Formats: sequence, C-alpha cells, structure tokens
Amino acid sequence: MTSSLPGNIQIGTRASRQRQAVLEVLSRAKGHMPAVDIYQKVQKKFPRVSLGTIYRNLKTLKEAGLIEEIHLDEHTHYYEIKTGGEHYHLLCLGCGKVVEFKYPLEYILSNVPEASGFRVLNTDLRFSGYCASCSKNEDSR
Repeated sequence: MTSSLPGNIQIGTRASRQRQAVLEVLSRAKGHMPAVDIYQKVQKKFPRVSLGTIYRNLKTLKEAGLIEEIHLDEHTHYYEIKTGGEHYHLLCLGCGKVVEFKYPLEYILSNVPEASGFRVLNTDLRFSGYCASCSKNEDSR
C-alpha cells in the first residue's frame, strides 16, 4: 500500500503517525540530527514511543529513499531529509558537528570513469577533522 507523508511524499509502506512525526522533526531540523534527539522530539507528541520504534522508522525511511544517514563513526549516526541535490559533509571529530556544503565535482566525476573504467552511480564524499572551535581548543592546550 502506498501512503502519503508530509510534503506529498509517497512511499510504499504504511504511513504510521510515528513515521510521519519522524519526518516532521527532520524537516524542521536546522541540520543533521542523531536518533536520540529525534526520539526526544517525537516523544513530546507520542510519550509512549520507544527508541527502538524510532530506529525502525529511520531504517524504513532510509530504505524508502526519503532520508539520509551520515556516519560520524561506527557509533554516531546523523539523519537528514534527502534533498536530492549533491552535497557533502564536514564532520568534526571533536564535538560531532556536521557541516553541509555543496561543491561541484564535475571534473572528478568526468575523469574517474575514463581513468578507471568504473561506472559511477553515486558519490559519498565526507571530510573529517576538527571545526574551528575544536581546533582552537586543541591549539591552546
């Protein structure tokens, strides 16, 4: 069964109220959110929702192509609404801050297949390091 979610998004799964709430939280977010923060916001509307339910809904929404999961490390995952546009992330290893940026990679994408014979379907480019605040704190030690 196909259900309508906020913004007239269609997915081939049941649109539970909790799933809709997860999408609403992510669509209002001013950046990337960890599951625990999503859980805390959804819990205000649905006090009996469990963290496990949030993780299952995030998995379903990711599989439906509606959200993206960004891995800071093997234990830290952030979620965002999938924009469809090509964008990349700067990940701070100190504070966990995620900064999104867009930069054209046409040159790389046009030369990779020619040089390697590899057919590129998707790119996942992520930079990790330290933000200005964490770098400043590290330098002052």
